Amino acid sequence: MTSATSPVSPGAGTPTHLVQHREQVFKRLQALLDDDAAEQQETFAYLQRAIDEDRPALRKRFAAS
Repeated sequence: MTSATSPVSPGAGTPTHLVQHREQVFKRLQALLDDDAAEQQETFAYLQRAIDEDRPALRKRFAAS
């Protein structure tokens, strides 16, 4: 497969609407990845609190932040 027909990189013969569609798809996928990182941080913070809430103060698994 040559770069002109590659689904990733638009070639000189690729119609403009397809190039724009690919850019929109890429932006949406990137947004999902960005949102996922924030969600993972929130989930980790919740898990830290849940794990430590019933433990004695001197036996916490995670340092208080």
